[in-house]
Order: sequence, then C-alpha cells, then structure tokens
Amino acid sequence: MNGEYISGRMMPGNLDLNTWQHKATLRDIIDNRNVKLDKDNLIWYSFPNMALYSLTSYLPQLAGVALADLFTDFVLPIIYVGRIFGLVVTIAALYFALKLMPFKKECLFMVALLPMLMQEAVSLSADSFINALAVLFVAYLFCLVTKGVDKILSKGELVLLWAGSVLIALCKVVYLPICTLCFLIPAFAFGGKNRKYIHTIGAVGVGTGLNLLWMSLSNMGASASGEQIEFILKYPFEFIKIVVRTVLHYGDEVFAELLGSNMGGLNIPVDETPLLIFGVVLVVLAVAPEKNSIRLKTGIKFWIAMVWMAVLAMTWGSMYLGYNKVGNNLITGFQGRYFIPIILLMLVSLENRHFEREPFELRKYLYPLVTSVNIYVLFIVLDQVLW
Repeated sequence: MNGEYISGRMMPGNLDLNTWQHKATLRDIIDNRNVKLDKDNLIWYSFPNMALYSLTSYLPQLAGVALADLFTDFVLPIIYVGRIFGLVVTIAALYFALKLMPFKKECLFMVALLPMLMQEAVSLSADSFINALAVLFVAYLFCLVTKGVDKILSKGELVLLWAGSVLIALCKVVYLPICTLCFLIPAFAFGGKNRKYIHTIGAVGVGTGLNLLWMSLSNMGASASGEQIEFILKYPFEFIKIVVRTVLHYGDEVFAELLGSNMGGLNIPVDETPLLIFGVVLVVLAVAPEKNSIRLKTGIKFWIAMVWMAVLAMTWGSMYLGYNKVGNNLITGFQGRYFIPIILLMLVSLENRHFEREPFELRKYLYPLVTSVNIYVLFIVLDQVLW
C-alpha cells in the first residue's frame, strides 16, 4: 500500500463526484433517482486533501453503504442508507453523552441540537462521526474525572478509555489534544500513579503513533510547503499576529457559522438573529452554573482551556500549511463546524462560580427555543432545495 493509493481510488465513471460545487435541489434528486453504479467503467479519482481522514472517520456511513450495496446498484438508496447510519450513530452517541455528562447537561442538550451539528450528522462527511465521537468521549472523560475520586475504573471502562483515545487520534490529528484530558482522571481511579501513567500515556501514545503511521502512508506531510514551515519557525511572533488578526477578522463570522448561519455547502444563508439568541442562551448556561452542581477546580478548567486552544492552534496551523500562501496576512478556510468537537470544552471552561442560578431555572425555556430555531432553519433550507 502506498500514499498514492490511499490518496485516491478507482470509482464508477458515471458518477459526478464534484456535486459540492453546486446546490442540489429536489429536482436534481428526482432526475437522478435511476442512476446506477457503473462498476464496469472505473476511473481513477484523486482526493489527496481527504486522505487526512482515515477510514475510521467514516465507519457508520461505510457500514451503511456496504450494506445497501449488497442489495442494490442504485446510487440514491446507497447514499441515503449511509446517511441514515451516520444519523443513528450520532443520535446514540449524543444520548449516551447526555447520560454520562455529570454537569452542564443543558449545554450539552443545546449543543446536540445545533442546526450545524444536525446537518453534519446526516451527511456522508467525516464530520458526522468525528462530532459524535468527540462529544461522547469528552462527556465520558468528564464522568471519569468526577467519579474517579472514590471509585476504581473497571476493565471495561479502561478499554473504552483506550478505544476512545485511539479513535479520536485516527479520525483527525488536530483533535489529538482532546485525548490528554485523560490525564485529569485521579490516580486513585487507576489503582495508583504507576497504573495511571501506563494507561494515560499508553492510550495517548498509541493514538499518536497510529495517526503518524496513517499520515506517513498517505503522504500527507508532502503537501505542506517547506517555505511555510520555515516561515512559522523563523517568525513565530509574526505567525501569532496572523492568528490574532484572523480571530479579530473572522471571529464573529465563524461563531455564526457554528450556530448555523450558512447551511448546506455554506451556500444557504440563514438570518443570524434567532441563532444569536440561541448562542447567547448557551453561553449564559455555561457561565452561570446551577447551585449545588459539580464544580471543577481552577487547575482542571485551565487544562481544559489549554486543550481546546491547542486544537485551535493545530487547526489554524494545518489550514495555513494546506490552503494559504506564505506570510498571508490572514488564515483563510477556517469554518465554524470545526468548533463542534471542542465546543463542550470551551463552554465548561467559561464557568464562573460568582454567577450561580437556581436549578431548572432556565430549562423550561430551552425546549421551545431549540425547537423554534431548528424549525426556522429547516424551513430556510427546504425553501432553497425544494425548487
């Protein structure tokens, strides 16, 4: 197996694999409902930019597509079975995340129903599984951090810790820092400091090693410009200024995109007003904890903040290396959906004990708010794709 093979493959020649360039409508779907896979006419398609994602990023959709392919050659049902599998896995992951999350359940509830997350959940993109896995794994780690004070982890819990770390690392390298949250689990939970080092360093180390192996096989490092890397190393403070300038220039746009201001392929604009109300309520829930709820120590919140900052730094770095010219004043290509795997970490690190609120004080408003915002966004999308 070589990098060229991983960066592309033989595909049926009658398929248009560049549909992302236009906005598909219901009429397009109806007109192409009888298209079949032409397995006798295979053409080589190269997708080196997608080689960053290993096959683990597509496990749910891969299972759905493989299953549908056993029963039909029609493209449309194959696509939608893959989408349904991705959606089912996302729903299951979010359900168990809500069960496991020891605090900030309202924040997680709102994150789970972000219009952008829901759109990605039903897509064939890698984001579907990455988002679901990251939210579930973060909730699981927070559960271990809080209950590990007086309970030793079972073998099953340790297996899940290792599996989550490896899957996160294999899905996308920029989210690797999330795995370091396992260092926050008390040593007592592992049965001592030595066992903690074995399991935490081991899990993160194996995940890192497997990711580096995949990147070497897919030759991903070959696409990074040596001049860009040299620029970052030679002028680190200039690169920091570029990052700060990017945040100031695109910050509000990216935050709105995270909430759902541009749906589809970022080509379906949505009025930001209801989305901003959604976002403000989400931030208020994060900043003001409920009375008598579990509180994290300042040191733990600092570590959490460092983790999501590291993810952002790695994401900006990868965008600069892959899509921007040397010394560009701004880093272009960053999208709001990249925040979804770390949004829970960002919200938890915002908590301020000086702004307590009564339990259940705001929960009665969440259901109508979330429902109305999603119905509004859905109507906007349908208006664009039905005609």
